[in-house]
Amino acid sequence: MLKNRTNPFPVLGELTYADGMVTLVVTGGKDCSGGMRDYLAQQTGRFGIEEELANGEHVTVLTFAPADAKVTFPLTAGGYIAKIDVYGQTWFVALAYPGGGAITNLASMSKGRKVAKRWKPILFV
Repeated sequence: MLKNRTNPFPVLGELTYADGMVTLVVTGGKDCSGGMRDYLAQQTGRFGIEEELANGEHVTVLTFAPADAKVTFPLTAGGYIAKIDVYGQTWFVALAYPGGGAITNLASMSKGRKVAKRWKPILFV
């Protein structure tokens, strides 16, 4: 999960699909920055989410039906970051953890593009 496509402080999470719904659960809240915790509180409108994340709890931040969302994988974001527009908000989800240096980022992009191919039919892309 990223605040935006160029956010250098991603937070680890899991994207799943079951019963016709896509769910994004943040699993790395304990390790994410305070700014990202504040951002997730703002995005979700949930009071107290910052503390849940800081305590390392797994926190569901987004659930949606694919038909309710417009999803793209912009090439300007490497083709592995999903831009999800749903319920009046925009979310950025990297399908591989964006790494530090150039070589690590290339490996993440390659892995993420393979994962994106599996998600595109589910997300109507």
